[in-house]
Amino acid sequence: MQNYIAIDLPKESLKTAYLEVGDKSLPTILFIHGNSSSKETFKKQASSLKNSYHLIAVDLPGHGGTEALKNSKYSLSLFKEFLLSFIRALDLEVHTLMGHSLGGHICLQTMNSISAQRLILWGTPPMTNPPVMEKMFAPNPSSALLFKNELNEEELQKLYESCFSQRSSQGFLEYSEAFRKTDHEFREGFFQEFTKLLYQDEFLELDKFPGQVLFIHGKEEKLINKGYLVENCIDFQVELVEGAGHFTHLDAPDLFNMACLKFLSTNSKNINLTMETSY
Repeated sequence: MQNYIAIDLPKESLKTAYLEVGDKSLPTILFIHGNSSSKETFKKQASSLKNSYHLIAVDLPGHGGTEALKNSKYSLSLFKEFLLSFIRALDLEVHTLMGHSLGGHICLQTMNSISAQRLILWGTPPMTNPPVMEKMFAPNPSSALLFKNELNEEELQKLYESCFSQRSSQGFLEYSEAFRKTDHEFREGFFQEFTKLLYQDEFLELDKFPGQVLFIHGKEEKLINKGYLVENCIDFQVELVEGAGHFTHLDAPDLFNMACLKFLSTNSKNINLTMETSY
């Protein structure tokens, strides 16, 4: 069910859109989408997990149905502040944070400020401060398009092909609709703020996190360097998913959902393991 709530930030209040399904008495999973995406991207996860968990997916400022910023600048610190305000406004006790791409970085910036027990990330290479971009990301020229305000149809098609392994005309339509609906000031503005390096070192945040962590990586990923993830995240579980790219949860939703359920159902501590899904 789509809902709206006013989220107060220091310089403004935003009408914020979110989806909520499942029994509120069940453990809460909070989904955070990526750059120029929206809460709608998690519908296949909601249908799979709703009988076991209370699920919430929120549109970030300037994305989907949430208002754009007028008096603030897009940044990781702003998104952290927004997410904490959203959690307080709904009086949530978050069991698991799940974040895709930029959403994963927001989770990493936020997780130690709440009492989450689990963290699931995909398309998200943890960043040092300053970051080592040439190691984190694959040498794909389409990556630069993620931080360009205006894209023509050809550029948007190239970016879509870099993000998805399983492609279709309907998939492109949905992707391009979410991309174009995003505040046009977001992409370049966010990148300019990012270069100021005003964010928390994510490896230090992971060191402090007392819960369990799962990284998921599509084997057809064209934007993120798998080697960086495996080499630098050896203290955590890493699942490689067949037939999936950057949008692993949409390319291979059944495998993705099963990997999540397997991780959520185990009581073991973080394990030194890199494995391929073979469900």
